[in-house]
Amino acid sequence: MTGMSEYRVMTVNMWADFTHLFGTKVFSHRIHSIEALIDTYHPDVIGAQEVTSSMMKYMDRILREYGICGKQRKSLMNNEANPVLYRKDRFELLEEKIRNQEDQADNVDKFICQAKKYLHLKKLIPAILNDMVNAVYVHTPDNSSGHRVQDVEISYNYIGILPAALLYDLQNEETA
Repeated sequence: MTGMSEYRVMTVNMWADFTHLFGTKVFSHRIHSIEALIDTYHPDVIGAQEVTSSMMKYMDRILREYGICGKQRKSLMNNEANPVLYRKDRFELLEEKIRNQEDQADNVDKFICQAKKYLHLKKLIPAILNDMVNAVYVHTPDNSSGHRVQDVEISYNYIGILPAALLYDLQNEETA
């Protein structure tokens, strides 16, 4: 097993605060036991379930050596998440990749919001181009096939250049 690392993994069900058949399941009564378990086993990765936003803030404050990934989701009972916590010192590269993915997702959301303003566009005007497009790259013409072919790439605000194959597929889906 040379070159392979061992990792300690723990799962914890935080039990979102609610009154249960067996009494009140209040987070403030359970957190000290959870902290003790984490201190005892020093897990590299913790999978947590039923974590509310207030629990997440508390965990972020007391578990400073851990990074947290996983966003809130709406459920019938409350806004809860199933985050994965990871020791920053063991997963520096992972932390950077997660941050990049979260930034990328935010940028895609911004682009979609921007694009929705122009769904029923009647006329393309410079102001719309300035709002949506960062740059246009016009490549040198190629006549090697006997036909003039000239590639054009559009770099959109927030998301950059979309692959030509993706744009081709999207265009053909709409016309099919």
